[in-house]
Amino acid sequence: MNMFSPADRTKGSSRWILVNKDKTWSEAQSYCRQNYTDLASVRNLAENEEIKGLISNSSWIGLFRDVWKWSDGSAMSFSKWHDNQPEGGDEHCVVSLRGKWHDYLCSNRFYFVCYRAKPDTAIPTLFQCSGQI
Repeated sequence: MNMFSPADRTKGSSRWILVNKDKTWSEAQSYCRQNYTDLASVRNLAENEEIKGLISNSSWIGLFRDVWKWSDGSAMSFSKWHDNQPEGGDEHCVVSLRGKWHDYLCSNRFYFVCYRAKPDTAIPTLFQCSGQI
């Protein structure tokens, strides 16, 4: 069931969707998977800039730490950490703020950015988070 809401806002190609609802990282991941494809995975500077243009406050993206990887299970090949980030410790999930990334406790609540696969794009097998995040 798609629960698209007027609070969900797209930018550009409509590949990225900002959801203006405060959720934990895991709740945001579930919402994105139920309604779109997944939390946003940022593969390069151009994608980071697109997402930066969509958000005005801290918003979850799909990066988390077991080893740093994306919600879809793919490895992190690009990063845009803010100075002195990541801090580590118990902060396993990542928000983007003005295009710079910060790690936070996954139980914090933020808006979030989802990704919608193009209709002609195969959707990869999605990684399911363990309860450790």
